[in-house]
Amino acid sequence: MNIYDHFAHEDEYPELNIEAMSERLAKALSFKTVYTDAETTDWSQFDALQQHIVDSFPYVMTAASNVEVVGHSLLIEIPGSNPKLTALMLIAHQDVVPVVPGTEDAWTHDPFGGDVDDTYIWGRGALDIKDMLMGELEALEYLLSQGFSPRRSIYLAFGEDEEVLSHGATRLAEVMASREMRAACLLDEGTTTFFDGSAYGAPEATVADICISQKGFLNVRLTATWPWWTFLKSVWWNFA
Repeated sequence: MNIYDHFAHEDEYPELNIEAMSERLAKALSFKTVYTDAETTDWSQFDALQQHIVDSFPYVMTAASNVEVVGHSLLIEIPGSNPKLTALMLIAHQDVVPVVPGTEDAWTHDPFGGDVDDTYIWGRGALDIKDMLMGELEALEYLLSQGFSPRRSIYLAFGEDEEVLSHGATRLAEVMASREMRAACLLDEGTTTFFDGSAYGAPEATVADICISQKGFLNVRLTATWPWWTFLKSVWWNFA
């Protein structure tokens, strides 16, 4: 991930400490938040990442009415000034895919080293999806530090096992449903399709897709019926 491309508009925000933000992401990458199963996962790594979040974003933590660990997922609620408005939801997942045993020496940098050089932030999760998790928090931290007060509530939900089962997301959804916590829209990972906006009346602009649904799966059972004599005719032709 190119940190300069990631913060492409950094000149518009001279008060941002890009180096500190990069180091916070790099540290998040150093935690081996690999989900295996409920019994063998090293949950201390998830605990450490969550503590890093609490320590790194004081404005978010101060504004939050609730910071809650649900299973091993994290739910943060920031109340808005207008309770009639449905909330905005920012989501990501803490877990990353494992490093294939035997490939450790093939990595340019330690996948959990959290290394930063002049061009890149290196580590497992730099693109899937700790960059988004930390980016959501960094954006909100910046806005709150500038005196921003949201009109609608903001929910941040960070799952624990998206790469495998998404039981964490299920538990988060159950908790939110039980409290009648609803979102008008949510920001999630997904398509990374960026293209020239000229065709859409936005020359010299980069355009990205806005999705109205999330990928999933559907099981369908199809049953076909036909007259019995059609079957007999098919058999006759096969043996004639």
